[in-house]
Formats: sequence, C-alpha cells, structure tokens
Amino acid sequence: MSKRTEITMETEQVLTIRWRHSTRGWCQECGREVEMVGLAEAEGITGMTQPVLQAGAQMQKWHFSEDQDGSPLICLASLLRSR
Repeated sequence: MSKRTEITMETEQVLTIRWRHSTRGWCQECGREVEMVGLAEAEGITGMTQPVLQAGAQMQKWHFSEDQDGSPLICLASLLRSR
C-alpha cells in the first residue's frame, strides 16, 4: 500500500499600478470613473505592441475612450480583467 500526499496551493495576485500618465475618466461600459491609460502605458503593462493592442481591443473587450486631444485611452479595469 502506498501513501499519497496531495498539496493544493491557492494564490492571489494584487497588482498596484501608479502611472504618472494615467488619468481618471468616465468609462461608459463600466458605468463609473476609472483609471485610463494611453496606448504607450498599456503597452508597458501588457507587453503587447500598440498595433496589437488596437487590433485586439474588440476581441479582448477592452473599453476605449478618447482624451481631450483625441488620443485613445484604455480603461485600466477592463485591461486588467482580460489578463
């Protein structure tokens, strides 16, 4: 008779991001105020290139909006949920 020991480990990850280039903004899809980041910041968070981020936005369901100057912003909450 052999004895078997099974060990189960549960982990939880907490990621705190404080970017100088993030901004608070209203996300229509979330229905609340969230941190928004530009494509360059999202690239740093995900490791994906900006064209891949833009192309994958619909598939990944990232929430996009525009800054006052028309540059794209991504809802950080939706970006982190997709990871």
